[in-house]
Amino acid sequence: MTEREVRGRHGELLRVPAARAKAARSSNVKWLTPRAYRLWRDVGLRGYDADGRRDPRWRGRNDDRNAAYSDVLFSSGMRRSEGGSLLTIEVPEMAASDRLYFDARLGREATKSRRERTFYVSADALRAVWAYVNTTRRAAVRRAQAHGRYELGAEQMVVVVVDRSGQAGRVLHCRLGDGQVARRPG
Repeated sequence: MTEREVRGRHGELLRVPAARAKAARSSNVKWLTPRAYRLWRDVGLRGYDADGRRDPRWRGRNDDRNAAYSDVLFSSGMRRSEGGSLLTIEVPEMAASDRLYFDARLGREATKSRRERTFYVSADALRAVWAYVNTTRRAAVRRAQAHGRYELGAEQMVVVVVDRSGQAGRVLHCRLGDGQVARRPG
């Protein structure tokens, strides 16, 4: 087989086959336009028909949550496992700003490469997340509290992460079951 030399992505010399099949593609990327994404989200996750009207046959649950999660993934390019690992304290706050995108850090434990990295998410996606947190999620928590679903047995303990500090936010401030706040390495 005949080979030729090419430069790799980091500048190194690589040997590759000189000829390739005519039907071979260098990549097979399919792009989803923002308009097509919104249609998919509204029909598939929020229960609308293709004309933008609520589908009366829709029996979905958690529409706000699922659409907000999907918006974050679409606008940031995060993987599902990365977006699903985010705590509310890791989601950028919506400060009074005219910014279109906000940045935040994704912990190394959540990434495929096991390297901490910055991600950027659109203001529209953040608005959807915080609208969900402050309405639908809050109502669900209150209903669960009213039904005693947060009552603990003797061997159970709830730890709530309330803040981060230290270099790169690696120290978690946790509220323990007795109300005390303790610091734990994150």
